[in-house]
Amino acid sequence: MKLAFISDVHSNIYALKSVLKELESYSPSDIYCLGDIVGFLPFHKETLNEIKKNGIISIAGNYDLAVANNKKTCGCSLNSSFEEELSRKSLEKTKQDLDDNEKNFLRKLKTNLLINNNKTNNKRLHLFHGLLDNTSSGLEDGTSEEKFNKVIDKSEADIYLFGHVHKPYIKKVKNKAFVNCGSVGRSMEPGYADYVLVDLNNEGTTIQIMRACYDLARMKKAFMKSTFPKEIIETWY
Repeated sequence: MKLAFISDVHSNIYALKSVLKELESYSPSDIYCLGDIVGFLPFHKETLNEIKKNGIISIAGNYDLAVANNKKTCGCSLNSSFEEELSRKSLEKTKQDLDDNEKNFLRKLKTNLLINNNKTNNKRLHLFHGLLDNTSSGLEDGTSEEKFNKVIDKSEADIYLFGHVHKPYIKKVKNKAFVNCGSVGRSMEPGYADYVLVDLNNEGTTIQIMRACYDLARMKKAFMKSTFPKEIIETWY
């Protein structure tokens, strides 16, 4: 049984559609989104519609909760005061653009999800955005093992899947698999979108980090027609 996992779409409808197109050849039984559906790009309405249309099971990320609950900051990890100002402008514009129904959709998302059913071949999968109890804090590959152990202490899962830091990796701790799904919309290499495939069958479990390419030039052209701060596309894409 194949399951697909995406995270940190950040309103990049072009990247999302490329991933979904690629997933057609793998035919996963379910697709899960691990949060940060919106933010940083102006295509949030199209992205939310695509998530809903495809029945993608979603949880909330820090950016989604910041928009839904009218917070002043997104809780993102940024490198400079300039990036913090860009992030603030993006957040305010996203809040302005989304209507109450769209914000309510984000507000109702759970912050974590435990999967343990006939689709997982008796494996327990725990999904969250950053940490189990904090969407704004994340697990880097180089994070101390103590921090991973704290997750294990809180949840007896076999596989933990999450996002937030935009850097995909697979790490084994105490025979548990920690899987960062990277980012669809703001990956470390613009023009590429990260996602993860998990195959659960009687022969064992296979976890693959995948990449789809999308038309970055087309996305940038559409962005330039928007009212979003132009520095965003110059800085992060």
